Amino acid sequence: MATILFDLSKNELFKLTDNYKTVNRKLKANYKTEINKNEITADTLRSIGLFILAGPQQKFNEIELESLKDFVNNGGSLMVLLAESGENAFDTNINFLLEEFGMNINSDSVVRQHYYKYFHPKEAVLNGCIVCENMNNELLKVIKKSGNPSIMDEKYDIEIIYPFGATINVISPSNTLITTSTIAYPFNRPVCGYYSNDNGGQILAFGSGHVFTDKYIVNEHNMYVWDYFVTLLVEKSIKFKAKDFNDVEIQDYTTIPDVIYLADQPKICLVESFDCDIPADFKKLFDMSLYSINNDRLHEVIATYKKLDIEYEPLRIIKPQFELPLPPTQLAVFPPILSDLPPPQLELFDLDEAFSSEKSQITQLTNKCFNQTDKSSKIVDQKELEYFIRECGLCLFNSSVDQLSSSVMKIFYLCALFTVVYCQDVTPRRDDEWPPPNILRLIKPLHVKCVAKTGVTEEAIKEFSDGKIHEDENLKCYMACIFHEIDVVDDYGNVHFEKLHDMLPEEMHEITLHMGKRCLYPQGENFCEKAFWLHSCWKRSDPKHYFLP
Repeated sequence: MATILFDLSKNELFKLTDNYKTVNRKLKANYKTEINKNEITADTLRSIGLFILAGPQQKFNEIELESLKDFVNNGGSLMVLLAESGENAFDTNINFLLEEFGMNINSDSVVRQHYYKYFHPKEAVLNGCIVCENMNNELLKVIKKSGNPSIMDEKYDIEIIYPFGATINVISPSNTLITTSTIAYPFNRPVCGYYSNDNGGQILAFGSGHVFTDKYIVNEHNMYVWDYFVTLLVEKSIKFKAKDFNDVEIQDYTTIPDVIYLADQPKICLVESFDCDIPADFKKLFDMSLYSINNDRLHEVIATYKKLDIEYEPLRIIKPQFELPLPPTQLAVFPPILSDLPPPQLELFDLDEAFSSEKSQITQLTNKCFNQTDKSSKIVDQKELEYFIRECGLCLFNSSVDQLSSSVMKIFYLCALFTVVYCQDVTPRRDDEWPPPNILRLIKPLHVKCVAKTGVTEEAIKEFSDGKIHEDENLKCYMACIFHEIDVVDDYGNVHFEKLHDMLPEEMHEITLHMGKRCLYPQGENFCEKAFWLHSCWKRSDPKHYFLP
């Protein structure tokens, strides 16, 4: 079994235990997955089928880059995943390694120009983007087997959601597998490059690691792309030919100036002139004297006073004179403001209990005592009964004195009702019709299999089914085994109650709904504990109809 090693020594953005859980579960079915947290050396890469750098966020040293280069030259497979803005955003130097093999990931972003399925423009859906003929044919075979209908052109059947990704520069000896096509900007630029050598060494550089995260890998055909990449790099059963890359249309990578930055530079805004040279200091082109403020003309202004025969006097402050005087001031007198009493602290009271009727209070008290009492026991707890009578008296004797006699009668009636409820017969029903014979017949093979697997005794099963609830680790795992065998448990250990309900005959639906309405959230550290909690809850809810096959 080949080993796939995910690197975490560079604080990778994409982790198996975080946002690559779906990939982790899929790989464990056929491969052995490991995580590396130490420095990358030749010993680290020994006997590794595939080494994955899933978004490194730290720089590699010279020894690590040399070890990765030797790993590829000696026949190893390497996958490099980044995202938008490339090295600038991830603060890494992985391009030092990729450039030696004809690839480098750009510091840009792929954007779709028009809305299609996803609202964010960087969540670009690429159609007709597979330019490698072998890869395109293999993916089309898988899509046709899945039953997806074909549209006008087969090459547009393959759709990849390419979120928050960058483009890649690819030159010989590497080749392009996937491009942005004419759907996303920049047009016809590579997003996936592939390199291979005669020793079997391979490098696959992909511009968006978000494609294979749990959020996006199940969308469009991303899962098929991941399966193809793993088969290509690990199994090494796919061999490309020269004709697979014949019709690849790649446009030149062009950049545009930063218009916002250039607009803030005054020299750039000037019109080019052929008659004169622009000086190095562009400030000399401006006449600052036109709008300056100074005292250069002050002596000419003072001389003008003499010519006009006007006495020159320095400016002085002129006191303002108001035509109407201010009204006389009076002492301000305001009525006293008395603080009101604070409102009652209602949060200290149970308003439902304080304002509810006698009937509601008695109902709540009965439910409280009923839930705290062991229903499997036929003996009434005297302390519980005394508490019930005392609380009923407090509820009923709040009425007037004229109603005292009727209140006393109510207490005796409630005491009798309480005793009858808790002394009722809870003997399990066991006859020719219950438990249903067809259910027992279907469960019999699973019963034998789970008994052999867990080692539980028949006496322990019968005692729990017809007798009292008791703790038994083998019995708990037997209950969990039955759930697994009837296939009502998902990968996370949760029981699908709807699926379990649909498997039962229609005449049992009302009984099972009543039995399980208070048992929806099982508790326990593992699934054996959760299965035991569910059976215990069902037995307490309806001991008459409950049975453990």
